[in-house]
Amino acid sequence: MATGTPQTSTRDRILVALLAHPGSTARQLARAAELGESTAAKALAAREKTGAAIREPHQPPDQPRSRRAPPATWRASRQPRPPQLARTTC
Repeated sequence: MATGTPQTSTRDRILVALLAHPGSTARQLARAAELGESTAAKALAAREKTGAAIREPHQPPDQPRSRRAPPATWRASRQPRPPQLARTTC
């Protein structure tokens, strides 16, 4: 059913959140985009694959690996990669 308002895709919503809140965690971006955490994580992974989002792991060099690292932060890329075209053989 059409409600008269345009639908915004999940990937677009996460990109808007990335642009508005650079350096945020996936959980913070999910809240900003009004998405579930799992949905936001999938959208972030998809945006990272296209080069539109950059994940920045937070692992201080002096922190032992046995400790749980703080969550990674995300930011929008300045220049996303163009979509790859399927290769065809002739």
